[in-house]
Parts: sequence; C-alpha cells; structure tokens
Amino acid sequence: MLHWLVSQSIFLARVDVIVPDGFGNEAEMPGISTCGYSPMAMIFVIILGSIVVLLGICFGFRKSKGGMPLAGSCSAAISAACHPPEADVDASMKRIIWGVVAEDCFQYEGESVGHCSFTSFKVEAPVVGKRYAGL
Repeated sequence: MLHWLVSQSIFLARVDVIVPDGFGNEAEMPGISTCGYSPMAMIFVIILGSIVVLLGICFGFRKSKGGMPLAGSCSAAISAACHPPEADVDASMKRIIWGVVAEDCFQYEGESVGHCSFTSFKVEAPVVGKRYAGL
C-alpha cells in the first residue's frame, strides 16, 4: 500500500501539444516530459509511513510472553523445535504447542538431556537449569 502511494506521489508526465492550423490540418509541437507530483498522496505517504514506524517501535517495547525461548537465527534450535515425536502424525492438522516432549533423550556428561519441540501431544514446561537438545 505504501509503495503504491509513493508511486502516486511522484510520477512521470508527458504532454503532447497539437495545434490546429485553421485549414483542417493539425501541427504537432514538441512534447513536454516532466515530473508530476500530488501533495495529497505525499501527505498520506508521510502519515502512513509514520504510523508504520511508530507501530514498529511500540511492538518492539512489548515483552514476549514466557514459554518458548526466542531462537533468533540459530538453525540448531529451530531444527530441534521442528522435530516432533515420531508418533505425532497429522500434527499439521491439529492444534500444536511447544514444550518438553521427551525427558531423557540421551546422556551428556552423566546428565540426562531432554528434547523440546512443537507437538500436538501433551507437553511439560522446560525446567530452568536442565539441559535440552538444541537449546
């Protein structure tokens, strides 16, 4: 929407002038190419652009609800969160939730490591200080 408004704010205009000569003929004068503008569209672009920026700032100050940690661009964490239990078939057609799906996947340095993922099964909340695969 904003892109369309910008295109309506500043645009190219070509004016071709045709002058009748009085004998039924028309003489063409050289055309004029110029840049046109619309103040109303510019005002709307400024207003809408400001609203978009302010909304972005306001949403940036909102606190994230607890639960799933933000993985950002860590592909290992994203991959781990997207590997549900094998028995969870048709999860794409059901309501899903993120949480601990397996308490003891494997042992690491003598400590059991759990697994967190999206699933349609019942889950438990992760325990602070316990190790989980991919996080």
